[in-house]
Amino acid sequence: MLELFMLTVVYDNLFAGVIKLETSTDCCLKFSARIPLQQVVSLRTTSSSCPRKALIFTTKKGKTFCVDPSEAWVQSHVTKIESRPQ
Repeated sequence: MLELFMLTVVYDNLFAGVIKLETSTDCCLKFSARIPLQQVVSLRTTSSSCPRKALIFTTKKGKTFCVDPSEAWVQSHVTKIESRPQ
């Protein structure tokens, strides 16, 4: 009986972790103002399940900022970041 209980606890925790991973996404509620290009080290897009299309810039200090991909300065930053040597 104890073995069944332990199996249930482990299974429930494992299942909860999967649900959490599948449902936790980085979505942007508001956009940041212009960020200096030299501070940005990487970028990623938000999930297609998010209500707003956005990019997330990560800075040298590890901070993340949501930015509007339709803004000219963002498009310029993206072009320059993607052309950086790997």
